[in-house]
Amino acid sequence: MSKVEVLEAIQKLTLEEILEIIEAASQRLRQLLLPASNPATIQDDDLTSAQWESAIAINPSFAFLHDPEEDIYTLEDGKPVSYEG
Repeated sequence: MSKVEVLEAIQKLTLEEILEIIEAASQRLRQLLLPASNPATIQDDDLTSAQWESAIAINPSFAFLHDPEEDIYTLEDGKPVSYEG
């Protein structure tokens, strides 16, 4: 099945079916990103920042962030955060 066919098929699914697919895809992504003896035991807390960044970078759900309209903040916005007490 091609990517286009998959995307067309998704349009016909219910919300519940889509959520099931997302969960299955999430589990598969964990398996690919975290080679472990038992991937089923991997929890979200087990992912490093780099692994999360990698997962987000390839996840089409976040593709909208590459849209120039989403660049609403600049370095001049707001005030610097001070972590000193």
